Amino acid sequence: MTTTLTPGPWSYYDRGGMGYDLEGVPDADRGYFENEYDAMLAAAAPDLLAACRESLAMVDDAYIATGHIRVAKTSEQRLRLEAAIAKATGSDQVHSRD
Repeated sequence: MTTTLTPGPWSYYDRGGMGYDLEGVPDADRGYFENEYDAMLAAAAPDLLAACRESLAMVDDAYIATGHIRVAKTSEQRLRLEAAIAKATGSDQVHSRD
């Protein structure tokens, strides 16, 4: 599955007491949220995805530096990061260094 992600930054705005919408995302009407905290989390999605990808690279670098690359492939941190990235991108695999 090829996924095209809308690049950030995203933000949200109050619809005058009628919930919250996202800005920076096509078809912002689909980004309606009743709860401001949900809108805040959605608006942070591009930044959170970038942070997960950077963290995955850091985990790999740390294991490579210590010579434990086999452990890196199955470490709990790496698996959680891969799962979060896959969930965010709709992919069953994460493109990272092997």
